[in-house]
Amino acid sequence: MFQDERNCLVNARDLTLKAGQWLRLIRFQIHPAAPFFGPGMTTYADMLDPSASDLRRVAACIRLRTALDPLVVVERNMALANRAIDPPVDPYGSEWITTKRGAVLETVDALLRQALQSFSDAGMK
Repeated sequence: MFQDERNCLVNARDLTLKAGQWLRLIRFQIHPAAPFFGPGMTTYADMLDPSASDLRRVAACIRLRTALDPLVVVERNMALANRAIDPPVDPYGSEWITTKRGAVLETVDALLRQALQSFSDAGMK
């Protein structure tokens, strides 16, 4: 059982790191006047610093998921507006309905959800 919990924690930490790396890559901001996601932010350290506690990682994942939700919706709405003007050729109906930035934000959101699930599976509630 201990090994399973350990594997869940390793997985959760890795997913949190990947989410943080994506956010840094796109110079993520919660709103236009906010600072970019980076070393000056506590959340950045909580996600990318190998010595950060898992409790701080969990809190950072929760904070960022909350911040991402409305931005994902905005990107989807922008894509829908563009589709009305220039309909895509999508015979299978399986393409993402979002912008490139929205696709990154949805990917990061999925990483954060998976990380939180792994932390939970490891016994962290």
